[in-house]
Amino acid sequence: MEKEYIKSLVTAAKNGNEKCFEELYNIYYEKIYANCLSVTKNASDAEECLQLTFIKAWQSIGAIEDSGAFNTWLQKIAFNECYSLLRKRKVNISVDDDEEPFEIADTDEELSLPEVYAEQNDLSDRLKLIIDNLSDVQRQTITLYYFSELSVEEIAEVMSCNESTVKSRLFLARRSIKTEIEELESRSGQKFYGVAAIPVLPFGSIFTSL
Repeated sequence: MEKEYIKSLVTAAKNGNEKCFEELYNIYYEKIYANCLSVTKNASDAEECLQLTFIKAWQSIGAIEDSGAFNTWLQKIAFNECYSLLRKRKVNISVDDDEEPFEIADTDEELSLPEVYAEQNDLSDRLKLIIDNLSDVQRQTITLYYFSELSVEEIAEVMSCNESTVKSRLFLARRSIKTEIEELESRSGQKFYGVAAIPVLPFGSIFTSL
């Protein structure tokens, strides 16, 4: 989506144009829902937080200073709404990892997976389970990074942490996914990961398809 188009929609919405805000909803509701689901882990709660997010966004859109940062601003509202809901329900909220942030080498940043994990239902279900079993903050981080398409800097703003922490969470999430897949294949006798003849895709493409 062109940034200038988004900025024009935000500017118009700030001036009270409801149709432009409706267009923003159509563009971002899936990203916001994914964010809410990664936090609440409940479809009904995620839907409620989605609606509350856009209500609050419409009520306070005049306060946004940088129209180009609308996605980040909206995701932060969603996070706050989710945590507010969980606190009201006295749900235990995990906001920190056990490990301290550490420096990540550029060569460690990418992860590719066999294409079959996006194409075969049984393998997709196994990968979904692996992702669901990540720590809360790791799952939330990869959702914001791959599905909501936020940068490390933007995720740090949304999750109220530093960029090193975001990079660490991304690294740990990718490593956990890779390790779990290798162990799963070892137990099942199916070998996909690391086989040169099998087509691979960037993890982001597979994650989005899930």
